[in-house]
Amino acid sequence: MVVSLTRTTAIAMEGIYHCALCNGNASRKVYVGIYPVDEGLIQIYGNVAFVLDSNPNEATPQFRLCCTSTGGPATTVTWSRDSETLSEGAETVLNDATTAQYTHTLTVTGNLEGLYACSVANETSNDLARLNVTAPSPPSDVKFSQNGLKSVLVSWTSRVPAVTGYVIHYQEQNGEQNGSLTAEGSESAANITG
Repeated sequence: MVVSLTRTTAIAMEGIYHCALCNGNASRKVYVGIYPVDEGLIQIYGNVAFVLDSNPNEATPQFRLCCTSTGGPATTVTWSRDSETLSEGAETVLNDATTAQYTHTLTVTGNLEGLYACSVANETSNDLARLNVTAPSPPSDVKFSQNGLKSVLVSWTSRVPAVTGYVIHYQEQNGEQNGSLTAEGSESAANITG
């Protein structure tokens, strides 16, 4: 039986959130889990590069970071990652001409590690905002144990506050039966009956 575990995440930012752990020779995937940790300041932790063991055609992960500025005359914005200026994927939209409020968005694709900063300036002042993005590692302590003739117990102990639930995907070795079941974020085990 092939089993994979997907974590669902409570977040306030856009992104792709998925991790899958499989026994046997099934593919292992790591998406990015993105959620705010501290208001204003953000850091990306861990190796969040997409892992593809079996499907090289799968989409590269992508997420968007946003910051908002208010003030005139028109502002300029610079996005950076680890002090390196990024220009591709950046967009600025005027939300309110009366207050000169802008939303600055950066779309990030591929290697997601680093400290991202949004720097906004005009003729009279400037300001800097950092976004704190974390990428929780997938549970590394997943255990499988026989629980009867046609049942497997899947258990894990890793806990991340942003995880609100798990989806366990399974498929029998002969491929005749597959399915999925859900578990709450507070749970640490699920029983699969085939």
